[in-house]
Amino acid sequence: MACPPSTRFSNWTLTPADTHFSAPIAFLLDERAISSTGMRVLEHDGSTHHGVGVLPTHPVERTRKGLAAGRDEQVEAAKALVLKRR
Repeated sequence: MACPPSTRFSNWTLTPADTHFSAPIAFLLDERAISSTGMRVLEHDGSTHHGVGVLPTHPVERTRKGLAAGRDEQVEAAKALVLKRR
């Protein structure tokens, strides 16, 4: 697919890149479709992002006592951090 000509905005010249989508598409029974590019995503330091996600800056572990009491300590800790910063 050929790129359209450059588009001029103010002091910027934007030239769209060609699409490189060649991943297989799986059509589901409920008329939806899913696909994956298989692209490898890296962090700024070059380490892998897949299977890691975003690591918390304030890790909070759930406890048996909290689970038994029906509490969500992670949400409670997040709420306390937000209220503390106000």
